[in-house]
Amino acid sequence: MENSKTVWHLLSNRWNSAITEYALSSALAMERKLGWSSIFTPLSGSPAEKRALQIGLEVRPVDGFSILQLSSLRAMAGKINPDVICFYGGPESFCARFLGGRSTKARFLGYEPEGGSYGFWERLKHRSDYHVDQWICPSQKMAANFSKITRKTVSPIMLGIDSERFSFVKPDGTQSANRPEVVVFGRLDPVKGHKSAINLMKDVITNWKEKTPPPCLHIVGCEENIKAQDIKSYIINVDLEFGSDIKLTTGRIENVSEIMSQAVIGFVPSLDSEIICRVAQEFLMCGTPVVVSGVGSLDGVLFREDMGGSFSNLNSENEKAELLLKWVVKSSQESHDDKANRSKLAKERFSLDLMGVELMGSFGETL
Repeated sequence: MENSKTVWHLLSNRWNSAITEYALSSALAMERKLGWSSIFTPLSGSPAEKRALQIGLEVRPVDGFSILQLSSLRAMAGKINPDVICFYGGPESFCARFLGGRSTKARFLGYEPEGGSYGFWERLKHRSDYHVDQWICPSQKMAANFSKITRKTVSPIMLGIDSERFSFVKPDGTQSANRPEVVVFGRLDPVKGHKSAINLMKDVITNWKEKTPPPCLHIVGCEENIKAQDIKSYIINVDLEFGSDIKLTTGRIENVSEIMSQAVIGFVPSLDSEIICRVAQEFLMCGTPVVVSGVGSLDGVLFREDMGGSFSNLNSENEKAELLLKWVVKSSQESHDDKANRSKLAKERFSLDLMGVELMGSFGETL
């Protein structure tokens, strides 16, 4: 391709986190949509290395991004000769100032202080990033806040999701029609708000007045900072029935799209974080409306009224429970065509193709 560029992605993230997802999606979007060559350099043995190999990226892993590895990184940069270097906020961001010479350098911003207000030390730290040509934020809200403290271009580019992995799966008729499921999908961790979700679902079940069976809460995720037994104990303490009112699925999940498609609501009750709203986007791409807590960038996924609701600006637990109940009832009355149309709209909004186009546009005149 005549205008093909070489992009070198540096990622120090050790976990299969949303930042890892963003880096992988960026590399894939540039290859698929733009025809650019993405070279991916993660930590050796990390989930990012494994996943990058699985999706067919050219992978050149390293043992670390400290000063000790700087000479080998400089040698790698000389061989790659990248037009663009993308780095994602860890120690690779410091190393990048010594790499690539005339390369355009784009830094992803994966953190925002509470309330989006940058204090003196945060402003000073970011102003020392003189080598950054272009800042990339995963939401409009973050980009607007960060633009107040930098003279560099800040581009809001939402995570692109692979529609081959997440799509509406129409029920085959064999699924149980007993109780509609409100699904919370994510690792078992206090920040993900599982206890809050259980409390709100108790209110929803208690106040259910429809003629159909009340919904249940299905918690899906791997055990990390909370164990399954902790969740079970809490369910019993709040006088709900485990296995009936609340279901729990842990470990690796293979049929993610099926679970998300068959949910009546995708619930994201997170108490903090969610700078990248991956799971909310995935629910929508599977055709299921979402109810979100509103922290981080979560509200950014609600690009139409029929995508779901947010707890932002709600002051009481009663108001939150009422909103969740409202969306459970509303979604229960939707047809398969309604869900398929939501999936289609979400795929257009959160596509890898759109992410690729926006990434290319963000570099502007620097290429």
